[in-house]
Order: sequence, then structure tokens, then C-alpha cells
Amino acid sequence: MMGRRSIEPGPALRRAAAALALCAGGMSVQASDGVSPTPYRPTVSNPAELPQPGWIEWELGLDRQHDGALRRHALPYAAKLAFDENWGVIVGGDLQVRESVEGRGKTSGGDTTLMLKHRLATGDPDRNFGVELGFKAPTAGAGLGSGRTDWTINSVLSQDFAGSWRLDANLGATRLGGSETGQGRTLTQWAASLSRVAGEWTLAGEISGQRQGGVRAGAQWLVAASYALSPHCMVDAGFRRGLQGWRGQHALFVGGTWLVGRLF
Repeated sequence: MMGRRSIEPGPALRRAAAALALCAGGMSVQASDGVSPTPYRPTVSNPAELPQPGWIEWELGLDRQHDGALRRHALPYAAKLAFDENWGVIVGGDLQVRESVEGRGKTSGGDTTLMLKHRLATGDPDRNFGVELGFKAPTAGAGLGSGRTDWTINSVLSQDFAGSWRLDANLGATRLGGSETGQGRTLTQWAASLSRVAGEWTLAGEISGQRQGGVRAGAQWLVAASYALSPHCMVDAGFRRGLQGWRGQHALFVGGTWLVGRLF
């Protein structure tokens, strides 16, 4: 809810609902044997691995966040394509964002990110490193983004252990295109998630946060579950709550990851 009003069912929301229904119904392009998606959602931290080379992989979610009187609704997305096992690109952002206070707010598309990703194989199949480098373009409407271009580098460690457990840890920095007086222009971001695969289910817990000079540090914890509807489609849902400078924030989210089709 936004105040006492819900988000308008605009074209972006209808497209998102249709896409999630398509995934749930198993009607997207069928994947060949042994080919499955590599979800980067619902956690903040990304895995070191890339999606299946040559396949377009799509992620889409519905996110409802409360922060005191502020209500924020977003439709986060990501389109991923790996050229091989070690190199790929990710385009992401929000199809639609609405922020409101007591029913009065603004709606537009969100900012857009473009990331180049490189996996660093270690020779150990249970351990991988990754590096992501990219930028955020200020495509959001006025008041829903910084209005400036930011540059980001992110390091990733993924470790499998005890058969069904996994640790994904990320540490990155963003050079902001601009900042308020007295605030630093470098934003440090970190995240660590622990997950376990149990049949078709994946359960995850995570803590993440960020720090910027002149701004109180923020952190949050998250719990989520994912379910494999088919070899080519996974759906997820979860909850997160803020800590430290983000105390008072909480959000519910749902989404999905699926293979759309093969390019090469």
C-alpha cells in the first residue's frame, strides 16, 4: 500500500504479472537437457558463476518497501547473457518505480545498470571468484534517482561446501556521479549470503549493507526461498528488514528467473 492507495496497474505492472505467469505456467522456451538458469536474485549478493553461455536469461520481481511514511513499489529486472563460461553482460534496473508519502507520489521507470562480468576459475569446482564492472545510467524520472552516472566495481567469492551449502560474498565500491555537501563520493557495499539446496527448494539468509562518508551506515538482513518449477524456471519470495541507518525499513518481494531462448 502507498498511504491507503495501491499502485496503479499500469502497462509495466501488467507486463510483469504476465511474464511471471508465463514462467509459472512453464510456457517459455524449453531448455535442453542439462541447461538451467543461474539466479542472481533474490539476494543482494551475486554468485561468481555466469548464466548458461549463449542463452538469454531473464529475471523479474515485484518489490514493496516501507520506510516510515514512505512507500516504494518497484519492478526490478535483469537480462543476462554469457559469451562463454568466463565472460558475460548484465543489464538491469526497474521497469517501474513508484514512491509515495500518504498517497501522494511519483511514478516512472528506474535507473539502468550495465555490467561486464568476469569469472575467475580457481581449478577447484567448489570455489570461484568473479569481478563485475559497470555503470548506472540516470534513466529514472525526476525525484526517483540521483540524476547522475555512477561507476561500480564489485568482487565476488562463491564457495560450495558440505554437499548442499553455499556462501556468496560480495564487496564493491561505487564512484558516485555527485553527492550532497559534506558527503563522500565513494560508496562501499558488502553482502554475504548463506544458502542451502534441498531438492527443488533453495533457502537463503543474508546480511548486507553500505557505507558512505558523511552518511550513517546502513545494513539489512534478508530471508528468502526459491523453488524450481521446471529445469528452466525458478520462482522466489522473501522478506528483508533494515538495521543501523536503515532501521525502520522492511520489504516483501517475489520474482522469478528463467531462460528465454538461445542466441548461439
